[in-house]
Amino acid sequence: MTADINMEETLYEAFRAALVLTGSVEAAERAVADGISIVGSDLAGDTLLVETARYAIQRRAEYSDQQEGLSLLPLELTALFLLSPICRDCLVLRVLMGLTSEVSAGIMNLSKDEIGEALYCALLDLPRSMDSVRS
Repeated sequence: MTADINMEETLYEAFRAALVLTGSVEAAERAVADGISIVGSDLAGDTLLVETARYAIQRRAEYSDQQEGLSLLPLELTALFLLSPICRDCLVLRVLMGLTSEVSAGIMNLSKDEIGEALYCALLDLPRSMDSVRS
């Protein structure tokens, strides 16, 4: 029973991360399904999260309508969508998901330095984005 609870929580966490990366319920569901197809039934560790994030970022352009997904997110998370996609991705991967620079760089096909720069820009721009969604 504990394994089922852990698997369920891992799936929820993967979906939430994909939703914040894509802004689309359909894209988030597809990213989780793609992640599961890679990892199979072994949902231990961060493997599903990493693969889901990879697919969410790679394939989100296929899902242009983000409005339905944004309405599910708290106001503070909708502010992320005012950031540039690279900055938002870095912030989500590094801060919200807690992935390392190395893993984030692999997902985004960027160098560790580029990940750090994008995260820095995201952290500088986030207060302005928060002010925009609050007003």
